[in-house]
Amino acid sequence: MPKVLFNKPQILMLAACVFSLYFMSGCVTEPVREAEILTPKELPSGQKAKPVQLKKVMVKIKRGTEIGSYQEGIFCLPAGPVTWKGGRFFFDIAEVDAVFREEFESANYTVVGDPDALFDDPSSWKAEFLIGAIVTDIDMSICSSVAGLKGEIYLEVNWQVYSRLDRKVVYKTKTEGSYDATDQTLADLVLYAFGMATQNLLADPKFYALLAGETKIAHERPTFDKLILAQRTPFKKQIEKTINDVKMGVVTVFAGEGHGSGFFIDSEGHVLTSAHVVGGAKFVKIGLVTGQELLGEVLRKNSKMDIALVKIGEGNRVSLPLQEKKLGIGATVYAIGSPVDKSFSATITKGILSAYRSEEGMTFIQSDVNILPGNSGGPLVDQSGNVVGICSKGLFWGGAPAGLNFFFTINNALKALNIEMVAPAQLESKRRLAAKEIKIKQEAEKSRQEKETPKVAAIPKEVPIKRVSLRKKPLKISVIKITDMLLEYDFFERTRNTKGAFVNDFVDNNDGTVTDKATGLMWQKSGSSNSYFNRGAKQYVKQLNKQRFAGHSDWRMPTVEELASLLEKSSKSGAHINPVFDHKRTICWTVDKFDENKLKYYLGVWIVDFKQGQILEAAFDERLKMGDNIWYSRNALNYVKAVRSVK
Repeated sequence: MPKVLFNKPQILMLAACVFSLYFMSGCVTEPVREAEILTPKELPSGQKAKPVQLKKVMVKIKRGTEIGSYQEGIFCLPAGPVTWKGGRFFFDIAEVDAVFREEFESANYTVVGDPDALFDDPSSWKAEFLIGAIVTDIDMSICSSVAGLKGEIYLEVNWQVYSRLDRKVVYKTKTEGSYDATDQTLADLVLYAFGMATQNLLADPKFYALLAGETKIAHERPTFDKLILAQRTPFKKQIEKTINDVKMGVVTVFAGEGHGSGFFIDSEGHVLTSAHVVGGAKFVKIGLVTGQELLGEVLRKNSKMDIALVKIGEGNRVSLPLQEKKLGIGATVYAIGSPVDKSFSATITKGILSAYRSEEGMTFIQSDVNILPGNSGGPLVDQSGNVVGICSKGLFWGGAPAGLNFFFTINNALKALNIEMVAPAQLESKRRLAAKEIKIKQEAEKSRQEKETPKVAAIPKEVPIKRVSLRKKPLKISVIKITDMLLEYDFFERTRNTKGAFVNDFVDNNDGTVTDKATGLMWQKSGSSNSYFNRGAKQYVKQLNKQRFAGHSDWRMPTVEELASLLEKSSKSGAHINPVFDHKRTICWTVDKFDENKLKYYLGVWIVDFKQGQILEAAFDERLKMGDNIWYSRNALNYVKAVRSVK
């Protein structure tokens, strides 16, 4: 029979020692936040949603940020904090796409795209919306032992929805996800939490309305004053005879790290190109076929129509004539531009006009003429070299051009930017007439605004009659300093200063807030509707600021002396606080920490109990773990009464 090293009483004593060392060490970890699980809005059977594709998922957290804690051993003893070391980090899209796709398809949405495609993915063209996710906050608690890994994780995910039609982000929102489990890898925990955040995205009614087609996107419809330009007389001869002039009229447009194509539409230096070529740039470089590069200013841009107008300096430029008459199906056309690299500027390819296509009220020319990246914004010309369209996009199949290329008609491009082309002899008279129309329009708009603008009285500034200035910077406060503070300001407290007689001067602002003129502080009248653990209380205040509660975004948790200023001797209404405040939220958090928590493991933060009329100690955590046992901490769940300083 083996020798017994410890009897039962000794084993219990050993466990008690480990327990004491654990809690006396001051290494208690804060709990991981838990996200609320929302119910996704499923599409009704038979209803089609606009197809989506998950395009990118990244983490954007400052390097060195503490994101949780790590424990070791069978008792999960603290081993140290976990810090983020990666700065910006991009997920392998294939890893998260499966989770994203599963959540979306279970709610009857259509997800396209192949995350395993090594080159161009033909199915991605079907996506009307591209979705990107940025993880901006991580909170985790991981325990590793011989029994395996267990833990909890919380993610905050910011979503962006990009409309391919509008070429811009049309919706932004934020969701949360959390997950806890045993015998899982860290990667599994992250994916499950991301899945919950995705599920909560599907519960967003605005997101549902957007994908279900119930939301009419406010398409960009910029309004421009009419611009009158002189058009070159159309070419009559075959392109072989006009090719030199055609090449001279085509340019390369450089913006950012890429390039596209464009062409002069008049001799004054106005260049038409694609909006996605210039992007958000105000100035771009224009490369001529001679090799010369000139600075151009982006004058107008219509992102929906993907058309932009650029103007270079003075000079007599060789422009291309515009053919506004519709060509027949099967007509020969030529695409001219700078495919792939600027060294291939003025490259010409030949094809036929395959069809006219309509999409969202816009007319496209479809052609099999060969185009490549870099052709965007370049002209599509007829057999004489007259412009009939502007290169927009081309489809690729298996990494190669599919012969399905699309061009905006020149008519629609001019309308999108409110440009009117006239004969040179009419230029001056047309411009004078346009200038008069613009002036009349401006005067009418000014008159309308004056009539519609209400006359309002000046709003007086908030200037409280402040008698005392209370500290708002968080500190660690000892019991002795609490007593000193109460005596200094003559604040009432049922056990430390029963003779306190501070006089407040409250004003109900009738917007859910109360201002105390005596301290220059504005308070929430009711406070939080729910009680929170300490970390949740801080998140609640963040939400107040995000929502601009009562029109303000500088709310904060009060210091102990600020919150103590609300204590009153009288408790006729059931709490030691003025009747102007809600009395249901009686125990509230402060931002100040307890300065002696090394002696009491369960303490961490000061709170004010208005029901008892006391300032008490509370714990950060809702629970302290040791193995499978849980001990709940003292005063861990409390309300929030946010405050701000009145300026």
